[in-house]
Amino acid sequence: MIRFVKIEVRFRKGVPPRNEFLGSALRGAFGAALKRTVCVNPKYQCESANGDLGCKYAANCLYDEFFIRKNIYHAYRFSKPIGENNYDFSLYIFESACEKLPYILNALKEMASAYGFERDREKPEIDKIICNDRVVYENDEFNLSAVEPRNFEPPNLRDKITLRFQTPLRMKSDNKLLVSKPALRQILFSILDRVNKLKGLPTIKLPFEPLYKEGESAVAFKDYARFSARQQTKMQLGGIMGYIRYETIDAKSYTLLKLGEITGVGKQTVFGLGEIKVEDNG
Repeated sequence: MIRFVKIEVRFRKGVPPRNEFLGSALRGAFGAALKRTVCVNPKYQCESANGDLGCKYAANCLYDEFFIRKNIYHAYRFSKPIGENNYDFSLYIFESACEKLPYILNALKEMASAYGFERDREKPEIDKIICNDRVVYENDEFNLSAVEPRNFEPPNLRDKITLRFQTPLRMKSDNKLLVSKPALRQILFSILDRVNKLKGLPTIKLPFEPLYKEGESAVAFKDYARFSARQQTKMQLGGIMGYIRYETIDAKSYTLLKLGEITGVGKQTVFGLGEIKVEDNG
Protein backbone atom coordinates (compact mmCIF):
# COMPACT_ATOMS: atom_id res chain seq x y z
CA MET A 1 0.00 0.00 0.00
CA ILE A 2 2.80 2.44 0.80
CA ARG A 3 6.59 2.49 0.86
CA PHE A 4 8.33 3.95 3.90
CA VAL A 5 11.40 4.13 6.12
CA LYS A 6 10.99 4.44 9.87
CA ILE A 7 13.95 6.33 11.35
CA GLU A 8 14.42 6.02 15.11
CA VAL A 9 16.76 8.46 16.87
CA ARG A 10 17.82 7.39 20.35
CA PHE A 11 19.80 9.54 22.74
CA ARG A 12 22.03 8.87 25.71
CA LYS A 13 20.55 9.88 29.04
CA GLY A 14 20.48 13.60 29.73
CA VAL A 15 18.24 16.49 30.68
CA PRO A 16 14.52 15.62 30.35
CA PRO A 17 12.36 17.71 27.98
CA ARG A 18 10.71 20.91 29.23
CA ASN A 19 7.44 20.27 27.36
CA GLU A 20 5.28 17.16 27.15
CA PHE A 21 4.57 17.69 23.43
CA LEU A 22 7.81 17.84 21.43
CA GLY A 23 6.55 17.49 17.86
CA SER A 24 6.79 21.17 16.93
CA ALA A 25 10.25 21.56 18.51
CA LEU A 26 11.52 18.52 16.61
CA ARG A 27 10.19 19.75 13.28
CA GLY A 28 11.60 23.23 13.81
CA ALA A 29 15.09 21.95 14.59
CA PHE A 30 14.91 19.50 11.68
CA GLY A 31 13.93 22.29 9.29
CA ALA A 32 16.89 24.45 10.29
CA ALA A 33 19.31 21.54 9.93
CA LEU A 34 17.83 20.30 6.65
CA LYS A 35 18.11 23.74 5.09
CA ARG A 36 21.81 23.90 5.98
CA THR A 37 22.29 20.38 4.66
CA VAL A 38 20.73 20.73 1.20
CA CYS A 39 20.72 24.46 0.35
CA VAL A 40 23.15 25.61 -2.38
CA ASN A 41 22.37 29.30 -1.86
CA PRO A 42 25.19 30.93 0.17
CA LYS A 43 22.65 33.19 1.89
CA TYR A 44 20.26 30.31 2.65
CA GLN A 45 17.32 32.37 1.34
CA CYS A 46 14.27 30.65 -0.11
CA GLU A 47 12.21 33.72 -0.95
CA SER A 48 12.82 37.12 -2.50
CA ALA A 49 11.87 40.34 -0.75
CA ASN A 50 8.38 40.41 -2.29
CA GLY A 51 7.61 36.88 -1.08
CA ASP A 52 7.95 35.09 -4.41
CA LEU A 53 10.11 32.02 -4.72
CA GLY A 54 13.47 33.41 -5.73
CA CYS A 55 15.59 30.24 -5.84
CA LYS A 56 16.02 28.59 -9.22
CA TYR A 57 16.71 25.27 -7.50
CA ALA A 58 13.42 25.22 -5.57
CA ALA A 59 11.78 22.58 -7.77
CA ASN A 60 14.47 20.04 -6.81
CA CYS A 61 15.07 21.16 -3.22
CA LEU A 62 14.21 18.77 -0.40
CA TYR A 63 13.82 21.63 2.09
CA ASP A 64 11.40 23.36 -0.27
CA GLU A 65 9.46 20.11 -0.66
CA PHE A 66 9.28 19.48 3.10
CA PHE A 67 8.74 23.01 4.41
CA ILE A 68 7.89 25.64 1.78
CA ARG A 69 5.38 24.10 -0.60
CA LYS A 70 1.77 24.51 0.44
CA ASN A 71 -1.44 22.56 -0.17
CA ILE A 72 0.38 19.23 -0.47
CA TYR A 73 0.68 16.15 1.72
CA HIS A 74 4.28 16.25 2.95
CA ALA A 75 6.02 12.89 2.61
CA TYR A 76 7.19 12.66 6.22
CA ARG A 77 5.95 12.88 9.78
CA PHE A 78 7.48 13.00 13.24
CA SER A 79 6.41 10.44 15.83
CA LYS A 80 6.71 11.29 19.51
CA PRO A 81 3.95 10.30 21.97
CA ILE A 82 3.07 12.88 24.61
CA GLY A 83 4.60 12.63 28.06
CA GLU A 84 7.72 10.56 27.39
CA ASN A 85 10.56 11.69 29.66
CA ASN A 86 13.26 11.75 26.96
CA TYR A 87 14.08 13.22 23.56
CA ASP A 88 13.95 9.90 21.66
CA PHE A 89 11.77 10.19 18.56
CA SER A 90 10.96 8.63 15.21
CA LEU A 91 10.63 10.11 11.76
CA TYR A 92 8.70 8.35 9.00
CA ILE A 93 9.49 9.17 5.37
CA PHE A 94 7.27 8.00 2.53
CA GLU A 95 7.45 7.07 -1.14
CA SER A 96 9.94 9.21 -3.15
CA ALA A 97 11.32 10.79 0.04
CA CYS A 98 12.90 7.40 0.82
CA GLU A 99 15.43 8.10 -1.92
CA LYS A 100 16.64 11.16 0.01
CA LEU A 101 17.50 9.17 3.13
CA PRO A 102 21.21 10.18 3.31
CA TYR A 103 20.34 13.90 3.33
CA ILE A 104 17.64 13.35 5.95
CA LEU A 105 19.92 11.33 8.22
CA ASN A 106 22.64 13.97 8.04
CA ALA A 107 20.10 16.65 8.94
CA LEU A 108 18.89 14.61 11.91
CA LYS A 109 22.45 14.30 13.19
CA GLU A 110 23.01 18.04 12.76
CA MET A 111 19.72 19.03 14.41
CA ALA A 112 20.80 17.35 17.63
CA SER A 113 24.47 18.30 17.67
CA ALA A 114 24.38 21.80 16.16
CA TYR A 115 20.88 23.20 16.77
CA GLY A 116 19.40 21.50 19.81
CA PHE A 117 15.81 21.39 21.03
CA GLU A 118 13.33 23.67 22.74
CA ARG A 119 14.01 27.10 24.22
CA ASP A 120 17.28 26.14 25.94
CA ARG A 121 18.67 24.42 22.82
CA GLU A 122 19.34 21.20 24.68
CA LYS A 123 21.80 19.04 22.72
CA PRO A 124 21.51 15.45 23.95
CA GLU A 125 24.11 13.06 22.59
CA ILE A 126 22.89 10.59 19.99
CA ASP A 127 23.38 6.97 21.02
CA LYS A 128 22.23 5.43 17.74
CA ILE A 129 20.00 5.91 14.70
CA ILE A 130 17.94 2.97 13.41
CA CYS A 131 16.27 2.64 10.00
CA ASN A 132 13.66 -0.09 9.57
CA ASP A 133 15.15 -2.01 12.52
CA ARG A 134 18.76 -1.75 11.31
CA VAL A 135 21.35 0.39 13.11
CA VAL A 136 22.74 2.93 10.59
CA TYR A 137 24.56 5.33 12.93
CA GLU A 138 26.59 4.48 16.00
CA ASN A 139 29.93 5.63 17.44
CA ASP A 140 29.86 8.68 15.13
CA GLU A 141 29.77 6.54 11.97
CA PHE A 142 27.09 5.94 9.34
CA ASN A 143 26.52 2.63 7.53
CA LEU A 144 23.57 2.59 5.09
CA SER A 145 24.59 -0.53 3.18
CA ALA A 146 21.76 -2.73 4.45
CA VAL A 147 18.89 -0.22 4.51
CA GLU A 148 15.94 -0.73 2.17
CA PRO A 149 12.53 1.00 2.14
CA ARG A 150 9.79 -1.21 3.50
CA ASN A 151 6.38 -1.86 1.95
CA PHE A 152 3.42 -2.01 4.33
CA GLU A 153 2.15 -5.57 4.65
CA PRO A 154 -1.43 -6.26 5.80
CA PRO A 155 -1.29 -7.79 9.30
CA ASN A 156 -3.17 -10.79 10.64
CA LEU A 157 -6.58 -9.79 11.96
CA ARG A 158 -7.06 -8.99 15.65
CA ASP A 159 -10.78 -8.31 16.00
CA LYS A 160 -10.75 -6.98 19.59
CA ILE A 161 -8.65 -3.83 19.86
CA THR A 162 -8.11 -0.59 21.71
CA LEU A 163 -7.39 2.44 19.54
CA ARG A 164 -5.31 5.00 21.45
CA PHE A 165 -4.73 8.60 20.41
CA GLN A 166 -1.19 9.20 21.64
CA THR A 167 -1.00 12.77 20.38
CA PRO A 168 -3.87 15.17 19.59
CA LEU A 169 -6.03 14.13 16.65
CA ARG A 170 -7.08 17.15 14.58
CA MET A 171 -9.86 16.33 12.17
CA LYS A 172 -12.60 18.35 10.51
CA SER A 173 -16.28 17.42 10.36
CA ASP A 174 -18.71 19.62 8.41
CA ASN A 175 -15.83 22.11 7.92
CA LYS A 176 -15.38 22.47 11.69
CA LEU A 177 -12.65 21.12 13.94
CA LEU A 178 -13.91 17.96 15.60
CA VAL A 179 -13.99 18.29 19.40
CA SER A 180 -15.87 15.09 20.24
CA LYS A 181 -15.33 11.37 19.64
CA PRO A 182 -14.65 10.61 15.96
CA ALA A 183 -16.55 7.90 14.14
CA LEU A 184 -14.51 4.95 12.92
CA ARG A 185 -15.49 5.77 9.34
CA GLN A 186 -13.97 9.26 9.71
CA ILE A 187 -10.70 7.83 10.99
CA LEU A 188 -10.49 5.22 8.23
CA PHE A 189 -11.23 7.76 5.50
CA SER A 190 -8.51 10.07 6.83
CA ILE A 191 -5.94 7.26 6.67
CA LEU A 192 -6.99 6.15 3.18
CA ASP A 193 -6.98 9.71 1.86
CA ARG A 194 -3.51 10.41 3.25
CA VAL A 195 -2.13 7.25 1.63
CA ASN A 196 -3.70 8.16 -1.72
CA LYS A 197 -2.34 11.72 -1.60
CA LEU A 198 1.15 10.49 -0.73
CA LYS A 199 0.99 8.20 -3.76
CA GLY A 200 -0.33 10.96 -6.03
CA LEU A 201 -3.83 9.47 -6.28
CA PRO A 202 -7.16 11.35 -6.05
CA THR A 203 -9.49 11.44 -3.06
CA ILE A 204 -12.05 8.64 -3.09
CA LYS A 205 -14.86 7.51 -0.82
CA LEU A 206 -14.16 4.72 1.63
CA PRO A 207 -14.70 1.65 -0.62
CA PHE A 208 -16.29 -0.53 2.05
CA GLU A 209 -18.64 -0.31 5.02
CA PRO A 210 -16.80 -0.81 8.33
CA LEU A 211 -18.14 -3.65 10.47
CA TYR A 212 -17.53 -3.42 14.20
CA LYS A 213 -19.02 -3.14 17.65
CA GLU A 214 -17.88 -0.14 19.66
CA GLY A 215 -17.12 -0.68 23.33
CA GLU A 216 -15.81 1.51 26.14
CA SER A 217 -14.26 4.86 25.26
CA ALA A 218 -12.76 7.87 27.00
CA VAL A 219 -11.89 10.80 24.73
CA ALA A 220 -11.54 14.51 25.31
CA PHE A 221 -10.24 17.55 23.45
CA LYS A 222 -6.86 18.69 24.75
CA ASP A 223 -5.48 22.04 23.69
CA TYR A 224 -1.90 22.75 22.66
CA ALA A 225 -0.32 25.72 20.90
CA ARG A 226 3.09 26.82 19.66
CA PHE A 227 4.62 29.95 18.21
CA SER A 228 6.01 29.57 14.69
CA ALA A 229 9.14 31.72 14.29
CA ARG A 230 9.09 31.21 10.52
CA GLN A 231 5.45 32.22 10.11
CA GLN A 232 5.48 34.66 13.04
CA THR A 233 2.14 33.38 14.31
CA LYS A 234 0.66 31.19 17.02
CA MET A 235 -0.33 27.74 15.78
CA GLN A 236 -3.12 25.72 17.38
CA LEU A 237 -2.22 22.05 17.84
CA GLY A 238 -5.02 20.83 20.09
CA GLY A 239 -7.09 17.76 19.32
CA ILE A 240 -8.75 14.56 20.51
CA MET A 241 -6.89 12.42 23.08
CA GLY A 242 -7.91 9.17 24.78
CA TYR A 243 -9.01 5.74 23.57
CA ILE A 244 -11.85 3.79 21.93
CA ARG A 245 -12.34 0.02 22.17
CA TYR A 246 -13.75 -2.02 19.28
CA GLU A 247 -14.95 -5.61 19.14
CA THR A 248 -15.53 -7.85 16.10
CA ILE A 249 -13.86 -5.30 13.84
CA ASP A 250 -13.54 -6.37 10.20
CA ALA A 251 -10.22 -7.12 8.49
CA LYS A 252 -10.26 -4.13 6.11
CA SER A 253 -10.86 -1.66 8.95
CA TYR A 254 -8.19 -3.29 11.09
CA THR A 255 -5.67 -3.16 8.24
CA LEU A 256 -6.30 0.55 7.66
CA LEU A 257 -5.91 1.30 11.37
CA LYS A 258 -2.57 -0.53 11.40
CA LEU A 259 -1.55 1.50 8.35
CA GLY A 260 -2.55 4.62 10.30
CA GLU A 261 0.08 3.74 12.92
CA ILE A 262 2.60 4.48 10.17
CA THR A 263 0.99 7.38 8.31
CA GLY A 264 -0.70 9.20 11.18
CA VAL A 265 -4.31 10.39 11.10
CA GLY A 266 -5.92 13.77 10.49
CA LYS A 267 -4.27 17.15 10.06
CA GLN A 268 -0.72 18.35 10.83
CA THR A 269 0.81 14.90 11.12
CA VAL A 270 4.23 16.36 10.22
CA PHE A 271 4.30 17.83 13.75
CA GLY A 272 3.57 14.42 15.27
CA LEU A 273 -0.17 15.01 15.63
CA GLY A 274 -2.57 12.15 14.92
CA GLU A 275 -0.29 9.50 16.42
CA ILE A 276 -2.36 6.34 17.00
CA LYS A 277 -1.63 2.96 18.56
CA VAL A 278 -3.69 -0.18 17.89
CA GLU A 279 -3.53 -2.54 20.87
CA ASP A 280 -4.67 -6.16 20.78
CA ASN A 281 -7.28 -6.95 23.44
CA GLY A 282 -7.08 -10.69 22.85
